[in-house]
Amino acid sequence: MCIYDTVPGVLAASLRQEGAAAHEVRAALAAAAPGKVPDDTTDCAPGLTETRTVVLYVHDGDSTDVAGVHYENCTDRYVASPAGVSQVTARLLAAIYQPLGIGYGFTGALPRG
Repeated sequence: MCIYDTVPGVLAASLRQEGAAAHEVRAALAAAAPGKVPDDTTDCAPGLTETRTVVLYVHDGDSTDVAGVHYENCTDRYVASPAGVSQVTARLLAAIYQPLGIGYGFTGALPRG
């Protein structure tokens, strides 16, 4: 997985996950409901731009799938992958960020997953 910060193309962190950690990311992706997370503008700063992008490279045998995770804003929060669009969940973010040991945040509630 790769995490890009503020300036497009600037790598902030990366990690190759295997074993149980990789399984948790896969399980969280598989458990997510289809579609985007419903927008929650009750506690939202208008015009807030996304400052961090997560890109997951999921290897399975000879194939690699790429998924983009968009979660920071109170609107337009989703995971885009070859399987389609699914919701970002708190479980997925924890599976991504806890092994990296870096902080993260988001505005508005996310499904637990």
